[in-house]
Amino acid sequence: MKPEIIAEVGGTVDEVRAKLALFAEDLDPDAVTAELGCAPTRSFTKGFMRKPASRPMPHGMWLLQVEGFAPTTPDDVMRKLLAQVPLDPALWERMRARYRVRLGFGMHTCGWNRGFDLGPQVIRGADTIGAGLGFDLYFYGEGDSDTPDPRA
Repeated sequence: MKPEIIAEVGGTVDEVRAKLALFAEDLDPDAVTAELGCAPTRSFTKGFMRKPASRPMPHGMWLLQVEGFAPTTPDDVMRKLLAQVPLDPALWERMRARYRVRLGFGMHTCGWNRGFDLGPQVIRGADTIGAGLGFDLYFYGEGDSDTPDPRA
């Protein structure tokens, strides 16, 4: 008789997004794209409205995002993101002088006791960019019909 599995422990998160975002009141997305040498996933200028009835954004934004699903790890996803931008300390010093720079993760998981490690390449890249690493964590109960399953 095959034993019944009642719980799985450990493993990586189910879904991860790595994000690099730059914000400023006078941000010109085309200028940021030219300086970084890569196109954003999404961008807008001050005054952009997400919906017709929403308030205009008080700043512009340039966002690069990469996503992955288990067994891809947060480290894998962030390395893919960092490979798309130059890691020149002088460039990022100029960028930080003009923009608020955010580097972070959005992580979704249905299991408990999920984890990850960030390797030296990601740590060095974040240090070169000069932004802290932010973490937005989303936990969903397994079998909970009221929460989405990021694996679906």
